[in-house]
Amino acid sequence: MEANQDLRGGMGSTNYQAVGDIRVGLDAEEAGRLIEHVADALRPRPPGSPAPLLGWVRITPQFLANRKPRADLADYFDGLAPDWKDVCHPKLRPRPAVTKVVHAFRTNDLEDRSILLRIAGATGDGKSTVLLQAVALLAQENRFDAIYWRSTADGRLGADALASMRASQRTILIASDDAEALLMDIDRFAFAKLHEEDVFIHFLLASRDVDWNGERDRLGWKFSTADRWAPSFRVLPPIQLGGVAPADARVVAENWINCSSSRPARLASNNIGKIAEGMLDASRASEGRQAFMGALLSMRFDSERLRPRLLSLLSRLATVRPGDPGISLAEFLVVLATVDVSGIEGMPRDIAARLLDIPESELRPSVEVPMKREFSLGASSRAFFARHPSISKAMLELALSDESDLRVESSLEKFIGDVREAGEQSGFRPGFGQLIDLGRRLMNSGLPRELVAPLALHLCRIACTVEPRELSNFIALSQALRELGRPQAAITEVWEGQATRLDDRSVWGDYANHVRGAWTELSTTLGTSGNQWPSYWAAQVSISDRPASGIDSRNVPIALNQLALNAKLVCEQGAERRDYLDLLVEVEALTSAPGSALFDGKRYPTRYLQQLGIAPRPYGGTDALLAAIRRAAEGLRASQPSLPWCDRLASPKDDSFDTLIEHLARRVGRSGVALP
Repeated sequence: MEANQDLRGGMGSTNYQAVGDIRVGLDAEEAGRLIEHVADALRPRPPGSPAPLLGWVRITPQFLANRKPRADLADYFDGLAPDWKDVCHPKLRPRPAVTKVVHAFRTNDLEDRSILLRIAGATGDGKSTVLLQAVALLAQENRFDAIYWRSTADGRLGADALASMRASQRTILIASDDAEALLMDIDRFAFAKLHEEDVFIHFLLASRDVDWNGERDRLGWKFSTADRWAPSFRVLPPIQLGGVAPADARVVAENWINCSSSRPARLASNNIGKIAEGMLDASRASEGRQAFMGALLSMRFDSERLRPRLLSLLSRLATVRPGDPGISLAEFLVVLATVDVSGIEGMPRDIAARLLDIPESELRPSVEVPMKREFSLGASSRAFFARHPSISKAMLELALSDESDLRVESSLEKFIGDVREAGEQSGFRPGFGQLIDLGRRLMNSGLPRELVAPLALHLCRIACTVEPRELSNFIALSQALRELGRPQAAITEVWEGQATRLDDRSVWGDYANHVRGAWTELSTTLGTSGNQWPSYWAAQVSISDRPASGIDSRNVPIALNQLALNAKLVCEQGAERRDYLDLLVEVEALTSAPGSALFDGKRYPTRYLQQLGIAPRPYGGTDALLAAIRRAAEGLRASQPSLPWCDRLASPKDDSFDTLIEHLARRVGRSGVALP
């Protein structure tokens, strides 16, 4: 008893550091659980009895009965991650997916082979709630001799843990969220023949698809987990969550009325049918991305309620700096929000540790625990992620407003540098390029341009600085300047220096993938600034033999459209049309006519013909197209002003099109339609 008191006193004084409203370290529930584990470890045990399982909790009806439910689940409906106190609420009805999970274990023989069932889906689809409710129901039914829940990130299925679990039970269920962390452990178990003994261990798991598949790929497995484990396990088809079905909406509406005093901000009603209908409408408006969480949040908050809540959160976290004097948790959240609104799913944990200037092992006590019940942050064993784009957009808008003094620009600048540094030291992984390309993606995020443009432009410049051998970064910077109405700045800042290097493939790490796109972007920028002949010339180069790379079918229609656009603009200036009409009609037939081989849905060349009053005609073939390109080039060269630096870049290969001819021969029939 004295030992227990000493332990509790020690934990009470060191388990967390109070920082405003945030506690850094173990929360009360985790601290209590750890105390129970340690105290249990100190008790005398009979010889041969199994050791306690650190990182695992045995789920029993008594365990569930001891979880005192929260009287009001308002926080849960505000988007916070669920825990046992939430799912043990007596009035919280399960979604239909829970019934599917429980049915799978009711109807399969538990003493035949190990069963593995995964609840799959994206962030915010409700996987954790479904998993917890299913485990609770299975525990109350006593379907298994024992159920073990992975309660901490360091819970593993090593030999000692499995031996302890198997000591006195015949049918065992292992349940885990963020289950990608157990892939290697489960794989060892599958091939260890333990399942052939008189004990049957089953698995109920939940994991985001991106994490599960990403960990499988990292391990170098060539086959799906179902195929790999088929001899040992009965791997059931995943329960795939996504979107909101009418039955889901009905259950959520009933739970909202019965378990919470909060009400949807957008619907002042206690009518279950109306709330369900509103949730269905809100889920459709999310366009399929995190529809379940999106529906909850958009129903729960309007902009007037969400903004002050986020402002309060950022204010509290602004002084919490895990890697003092590094960036604050508030700035970390804003970086994560920027990643999210840019269409990138998650920030790798090793990058997060670099950003916060702490060891990766400190992420859980310094970030996850103090923010465990915050509705803006999610975490898996591989990454941190924002809970929903609507929260991320509101948070970034707030951080960039006059109401905030957070160091947004410098935090994101550090983030991009950290990604680059991690790539240099440990190797670039899939997704690193997207993170460095954050500026271009932010520009296209749908947030108001006047708000994000300065930040996006700065991040594009940072990408060029940290990755000067990536041509794609300079293309992105040019696009950003051009889309902001500054094409001349793009010419001066990007192309007058970089265009002279486009012929040297040794300069660029991504030459083969982007050199033709670079010439096309140069053409677009020159044309936007009113330089018709230089723009025509750069577009022609992009499909010529000059770039030492293959031709991408996606680039050809863009380049041909640039040729046609410049020809059309010259025609509108009063030039003699005969030099350009053949080019316009051939490009239109090849890229814009219904059924054309290189069809571009925007059909700009069709509009050009309509604006000039010219009737379309069938495709004349590759020879006719190339003759029209050359004839129009001569006309523009003779009639339009040039730029000296472009003239100095001209090459005889600019008029050679053997690569294009070969490409069209494979793709295009005589009529201009795609070859079978």
